[in-house]
Amino acid sequence: MKRHGKPVTIRIKTLNGEIEYKRDYYYCRKCRQGMTPRDEELGINGISHKMTRGLMAEVAFYGQSQPSFDRARRIVMKALKMEINEETIRQVTETVGEIVFKRDMERADNALKNIHKIGDKAATVNKDILVKRNIFQTAQIL
Repeated sequence: MKRHGKPVTIRIKTLNGEIEYKRDYYYCRKCRQGMTPRDEELGINGISHKMTRGLMAEVAFYGQSQPSFDRARRIVMKALKMEINEETIRQVTETVGEIVFKRDMERADNALKNIHKIGDKAATVNKDILVKRNIFQTAQIL
């Protein structure tokens, strides 16, 4: 790995505002892979839209809960005191939505694969609930 060029100044938006830092970029000619150790150290490597994951979650919340991305932009400005344009809000909302959808599908697939275990457990829980409900109803009658 060899450092490629001079350190670059990066700006990234966080829930607490925008921060600026300098980072080096390293590139390996042999494997044609680049890396930014500072980003990895800060836990922000691979993030998109130049914002932290926490801010992306917040932006996605407003993006999906408002009737338009313009309305979400105005709410973000009011709530977070931060200007994020409509297109970025749309992209972030869709990106987070895709991630949530994939995780939900994985959980659903896992539940289906283990339905026999869940069925046994659910039957036990339902039986306990029915017993408790009957005891409660009996107590109310008395």
